[in-house]
Amino acid sequence: MKTRPRNVSFIRPHKGFTLIELMVVITIVVVLASLAFMGFSRLKKQGYRAASMNNLRQLQAANQTYAAENNGIYVQAWSFDEDGNQNPQKWNVNEEFLGYLRGEVSPNAPTSVRRSVPEALLDPLVVRTRASRWDRLEKSYGLNITTLEGGSNNTPGSKRQIKTTQLVSPSRTFSFITGQNPFIAYSGRYTYNGTENNTGNTTTAYRHDGKAIAVFFDGHTELKSMADMREIDEKGGSKHPFWKGFR
Repeated sequence: MKTRPRNVSFIRPHKGFTLIELMVVITIVVVLASLAFMGFSRLKKQGYRAASMNNLRQLQAANQTYAAENNGIYVQAWSFDEDGNQNPQKWNVNEEFLGYLRGEVSPNAPTSVRRSVPEALLDPLVVRTRASRWDRLEKSYGLNITTLEGGSNNTPGSKRQIKTTQLVSPSRTFSFITGQNPFIAYSGRYTYNGTENNTGNTTTAYRHDGKAIAVFFDGHTELKSMADMREIDEKGGSKHPFWKGFR
């Protein structure tokens, strides 16, 4: 009888992945990659939103400092003397206000430098687009002129301003909001078209996942959607404390 030699091993042929197994593995990898990308994208959006909220808080902090140094008058939207000259300049180029916001610059610096702010103080979503005039403060944020008293823009003797003593409820009236124009008004609450090239006057920008970011006179921030604006319309519209908060 024949016997099998000892110390001889038999190697089984290697069995590779089947097509179905490969497809399952690829599907799992794609799903995991998609989840990772979605998570990263969500984190980026949250970071942009947080940065913009912080910028708006700084705007209002500068506004409060301006009022403390100017007899309780918040930064003016505009102010014209009887000859039609602006004094002081509109809020977004008001050098005293900008000094409180970004720090002082040399009075000998070019006008363009004295009236600009660092990129970090702009809405990061606007900075990313590099749209027309993206580097201007007013392309990121606008001042609520509905709550300011005074006459029309470019009119001799006209001032558009409000005093600290005139505000009924600083926690209910916003001062600045994400926008596309230096002046934000009730009439522009629905004119945003989703792009940063829109030059519509008084436009509120709902650029953060369909929401605008507003900072109130007391310094806190809130997110506002168009649905929120419609609710405000039902509760008073332009006379609602959100828009108009003076006595």
